[in-house]
Amino acid sequence: MTTKTAELMVEGISCNHCVALVKKALEQLSGIQRVEVDLKAKRVHVEYDPAAVNYESMKKAVENQGYRLV
Repeated sequence: MTTKTAELMVEGISCNHCVALVKKALEQLSGIQRVEVDLKAKRVHVEYDPAAVNYESMKKAVENQGYRLV
């Protein structure tokens, strides 16, 4: 299995509740190995298996929680 990383900039996260929603949404996707959210920088670091999940799936998961990737 090949692991890749992605840095996602998320607009609209402003508190720990937001962090938890984004993290949970991404962790529920098949192929996600690790998610770290930096609230201050509004950045999400994701380690994932590109054979199982892609950027569009991650984007949709975040947007379904009411946030936007920039």
